[in-house]
Amino acid sequence: MNRNKKTGVKSKKICAIHRTHIRTHKRGCIMKLYPYKNGKYNASGCKIRELRKKSNLSQEQLAAKLQLAGLNINQKAISRIETGDRVIPDFELLYISKVLSCSISTLLEADENENKEISGV
Repeated sequence: MNRNKKTGVKSKKICAIHRTHIRTHKRGCIMKLYPYKNGKYNASGCKIRELRKKSNLSQEQLAAKLQLAGLNINQKAISRIETGDRVIPDFELLYISKVLSCSISTLLEADENENKEISGV
């Protein structure tokens, strides 16, 4: 259990095993993280993998570039992002878009199959 230095509120971070719940002790509330679809927790992991490979970067190299840019992330986290097993906070998308030289909207673009599923056509 950690205490936020600014607010003093105790909280447990995301469940280490399932990464599906965040619990705060201020009011004892639990926030459940729901999968985006097909059990994935982000919409941009596949696009990040595609752009990383186009840039001829390994996951380790991408993690190193992100660390140099100021984001504390490792290869395992990159792997989990790309497979959809990890939520990507908005600030991480900012770093990733800068390192991969693309816009955030590019990272969030759905492919043709996803567009059909979303529109129901």
